[in-house]
Amino acid sequence: MSTPFTIHIPDERLEQIKRKIEAYDWNQLPYAGGWTSGVGKADLQRLVS
Repeated sequence: MSTPFTIHIPDERLEQIKRKIEAYDWNQLPYAGGWTSGVGKADLQRLVS
């Protein structure tokens, strides 16, 4: 049987991560042919949003 656990991440740290994601320049990612070379850029953007 599994035992539940709690992860404690300060709100300030979560806000830092959120700001970094929102500020990311998606143009830095090259188009590598979609899923043939990893996660497609559009799919990654959808996941993040």
